[in-house]
Amino acid sequence: MRIALQICSTHEWNSMIENLGIRAERLRLQPFGQYFEQPFNGHEGIFYQSGDTKTRSAAACQFAIDLWQPDRIINPGICGGVAEVF
Repeated sequence: MRIALQICSTHEWNSMIENLGIRAERLRLQPFGQYFEQPFNGHEGIFYQSGDTKTRSAAACQFAIDLWQPDRIINPGICGGVAEVF
């Protein structure tokens, strides 16, 4: 099974890269940002960045479907769901 994980915000993306220990040479480019391949829960995993906003998220999701044809897409983030307090 191929699982795609869509990460929206730059902060979430950078945190994912750091927590998984992904080296810069493993990162590839796609129209909405970076991506890398990494096993996920025993399945083929593709982690990709979409950027902020619902429009970019939807476009990146369609791009992922067209290019990688994943069996599942997971969006584990909260981008846009929490307002910054000043």
